[in-house]
Amino acid sequence: MKESVLNKIYKLYSEDFSYSEFEKLFHQDPQGVYQYFIKNIDKSGGSKSSLKKFIYFSKYLAITFLRKLSYGRRIIFTLSVLMFIYAYFIEDWLYVSTSFILLIFLILLEVTDKFTARDELIIARNIQESLLPLENPTSPGYEVSYFYEAAQEVGGDFIDFYHYEDRNYFNVTIGDVSGKGLGAALYMFQTKSLLKQILKSKPDSIHLLKELNSTITGSLKKGYFLSILNAFVNEDEISISRAGHNPALYFNYKEKQFREIKPSGIAIGLSKNGLFENSLNSETIKMNSGDLLLLYTDGLNEAMNNKNQQFGMENIQSVMYYYSDKSADEIKNVIVSNVKLFRGNQNPNDDISFVILKRL
Repeated sequence: MKESVLNKIYKLYSEDFSYSEFEKLFHQDPQGVYQYFIKNIDKSGGSKSSLKKFIYFSKYLAITFLRKLSYGRRIIFTLSVLMFIYAYFIEDWLYVSTSFILLIFLILLEVTDKFTARDELIIARNIQESLLPLENPTSPGYEVSYFYEAAQEVGGDFIDFYHYEDRNYFNVTIGDVSGKGLGAALYMFQTKSLLKQILKSKPDSIHLLKELNSTITGSLKKGYFLSILNAFVNEDEISISRAGHNPALYFNYKEKQFREIKPSGIAIGLSKNGLFENSLNSETIKMNSGDLLLLYTDGLNEAMNNKNQQFGMENIQSVMYYYSDKSADEIKNVIVSNVKLFRGNQNPNDDISFVILKRL
């Protein structure tokens, strides 16, 4: 039987319906729009009067919006608004219709641009995800589990695992390029491409960080830098070095105690005069059966809810403590579910990446 037109229309609007999509449309998306435009508004002016503050904000919001449009589209938008106002006073439906058609035409142009950009970002995201292991790495004597989530379509966090086939140890690297989005992701791609080359030439954390700094610093644009933590796992010993990154979190299973592993080191891209090389140090810990080691980016502990409260290290430590008898993968899943529950319907404020190593 031939499907009716009404049924086709119903399917078009209902087949991918979900409550979460409506929640995102009316709660998260307006926040994103507001944050996008507010960052470009001069906040130094204005009056303490509520009315004048509103007028000041509205004026600069309109100016910021118009500047985001190309010259031709700016003219079309302004013309359609003026035409609609004029039509309102003279009550001419021809002008109303014309202004409406112009706005629809402008929306189609903007939406087409967005779809094109989104398709390109999806390709970039797929490439980024392809750089992550399809499964949790397997290493003798350890359970390893990791999690990665970009705040936007692509992100600046990265995780890398490198196994030395002819040796008893492997390498774990986690890093965070300042900022979010495509700019951070491009620097992330560059760093990932260099990691394995450097690690293959010399299995040494300090050497890795020095080589990355000397290679990447010259190409980083002003305002960008890279924090990174590197861990060499050699049976029951893990040697850790870092460059401006969050400390690693070590949990001693037998003593039920936590300790931050934070060897010195400034972020990559902040110094070109030898200060970086002189700041580096490493620290070695011994992993006994049941011990846990968490490597993470600040998007984990700084995940925020709609009250601007941070998830915090206390919540992370609580999961590691009470679930220390579980597998690394189970601990990871509990941390992720707790972060999502804490965040609620709030948009991610930063990329989240972390790796858990558990000694068997």
